[in-house]
Amino acid sequence: MQNFIAEVCIGASALRGQGGSGLIQCCRDFFKRIDFSKIPMEQKEFAVWLETNTEELRATFPKVARNYGAARKALNLFLRDASYNVILNRAYDLDRLLPLLEVPVDSFTANHLHKYEPSIILKKWDSLKRVKDTELKKYQEAAQLLAEKWGINRVDLDAFFYREKLED
Repeated sequence: MQNFIAEVCIGASALRGQGGSGLIQCCRDFFKRIDFSKIPMEQKEFAVWLETNTEELRATFPKVARNYGAARKALNLFLRDASYNVILNRAYDLDRLLPLLEVPVDSFTANHLHKYEPSIILKKWDSLKRVKDTELKKYQEAAQLLAEKWGINRVDLDAFFYREKLED
């Protein structure tokens, strides 16, 4: 089941324009090697694990595509889909992971966070290629506030934003 989720969690458009042929295959290969039983379920330890694995995934990318934003988004997509999968969730108790997971951030998510959580000043979204880890942390902070207001996990915001059109 993990191999299946690794293959389908990143659609063609998720990392479009990030540069480098073979980027999605690098992600798939990396995800197949993740040991769910070794993912920490405490906030601080999970944050360290997520950062370490983001950097390790990024290092597998073609040189022209080694950007932090793409690696973090891909890893967040995989963890979300794995947690949503009933078979993997039951096998590894991934429900406990849901409150720790980040919402995958891209221009679509960033625009929604600008709309729904104006209390945090967010830098105008530029590009997944050029986003810095410090900027992504601010977006996650805004996502956490919004998720708390809505009574959901921040990873679930993506489902609420899905296909919602924003007015200019």
